[in-house]
Amino acid sequence: MATVHRTPHTQIGLSLLEALVTVLVLDIGLLGLGRLQLQLWRAATEIRSETHAIMLASSELELLHYLLSTDTDAPIPAFRDQRDGGSVFHSRVSMHPASTLAAVTAEVSWQSRGASRSVRLDTVVSTAARIRDSRWLLAPVPDE
Repeated sequence: MATVHRTPHTQIGLSLLEALVTVLVLDIGLLGLGRLQLQLWRAATEIRSETHAIMLASSELELLHYLLSTDTDAPIPAFRDQRDGGSVFHSRVSMHPASTLAAVTAEVSWQSRGASRSVRLDTVVSTAARIRDSRWLLAPVPDE
């Protein structure tokens, strides 16, 4: 009688169940990365809008400071709207004079994802000293 020798069966490759589990784990990881990317994009949009609002408020304060420091009779703008991308920024400047100083507030508001957001900058400017010669405003920088 002939004897049959069986060799131990060694597995080569992956089974279908292992491959499905691997694909499932990769899918969950990729969905997490996609959600993270969406949150980063929303945060970047928020930061961009807030930066634009701060720059707009700062330029409003600089314009008001220029108008108060020069001998011009130009009207001081109280309200202005500006568009940037899909957002509309509403700026409002208010001034509360007290003797030779004036408290100035620049506030910019906008809508972001259904919520109202705003930035407010406060400063104090002098209303006493007006520059009558515009050369003092734009003095050239000496070469070094």
